[in-house]
Amino acid sequence: MDKNRKPQEYDLVLGGNNSPPVDGLVLGGIEGVKKRLESSDVNARIAAVREALKYGDEGIDVIINTLEDSSRFVQNAAAKALKQNGGLRGKEAILKCDPYLYFSFVDRGEFNLERFSTLEEFANLLTDSQASEIEALYCGLGSEGQYLFGQYLEAICDAKDQLPNLKALFIGDDAQRQFRESYLDVFDIRPFLEAYPKLEVLQVSGSFFVYPLECEGFRHENLKTLIIETVDLSNYNLTQICNLDLPMLEYLEIWLGIKIYSIDNELDSLFLGKSFPNLKYLGLKSAGPADIIAEKIINSSLLDRLLILDLSMGCLTDEGANLLRNFPKIEKLHTLDISENYGYSYEDGGQKYYCCDKGSDRYSALYESLYE
Repeated sequence: MDKNRKPQEYDLVLGGNNSPPVDGLVLGGIEGVKKRLESSDVNARIAAVREALKYGDEGIDVIINTLEDSSRFVQNAAAKALKQNGGLRGKEAILKCDPYLYFSFVDRGEFNLERFSTLEEFANLLTDSQASEIEALYCGLGSEGQYLFGQYLEAICDAKDQLPNLKALFIGDDAQRQFRESYLDVFDIRPFLEAYPKLEVLQVSGSFFVYPLECEGFRHENLKTLIIETVDLSNYNLTQICNLDLPMLEYLEIWLGIKIYSIDNELDSLFLGKSFPNLKYLGLKSAGPADIIAEKIINSSLLDRLLILDLSMGCLTDEGANLLRNFPKIEKLHTLDISENYGYSYEDGGQKYYCCDKGSDRYSALYESLYE
């Protein structure tokens, strides 16, 4: 051990809990990393995760164990390190521990995030000397405004040269109502994809019924997560979304809401695997025609690729639920989430089914009194 090496910010110093003694020894190497992972300081543990990458396979083993850390921030740091540097073994460890750690989201600590809710705040962000280092934006808007979304869309896309490293974006109504009801009309999502080729996460919340999207067939090489939160999605816009060309997409979450009464061929491209060949999570949430969706899923090749299928918060009945639970390929999933569906309750001793019958309260909330 080098007695002349000075302690770094998160080094463990042998010699007590007070200020580092002059003759204290810095515990380095992989053993030092392990000790720092026992620290009560979350930032110290995150720094230790990054340092563990220097120690090859032994360091990867340490990071894999850190996936069980009590802090979600440390878990996310470990998952990020394993996804980027852990090879196949690292990715398999994430999926075995918690598949949701495998996916990227806007505000989970993975990106350098800035928040704003007014155009003035956004303009101030752009004047900062560190604006080019921003990786994620969270733009929380109100729930009403016919043209409000378009104003922010234009401003964000116009700033593309000032935000060359933008990888994640949330924009829309951030009230997070139970079924995502909102009067904020979404214009389109394609301009964001065109302006930011490095974008990995796009999450949009609002009404997708008034304005037709124009994104069908658009190809983006890097998007991994797409989340559409709405109670007002038209069949036309559902088709547009499902016909995007996103070869790297791993996580697709769409809230279908109250305007889609039936499903014909809107999901065909999705179920055939043409648009999203790398998909691991599919969430078709808050869906009225959930039984039809369940039938289409079991007649597709989709389950050969998925880890998680989420059909929660919709109107799945016994008919649709039984189609899923009796289909052999369902057992290959890590999780089938059919919780909070109207009219269905399933009790099972396993860990794959999460079901809760909300009864008439669910039906009324979704279809009758959203805006009362």
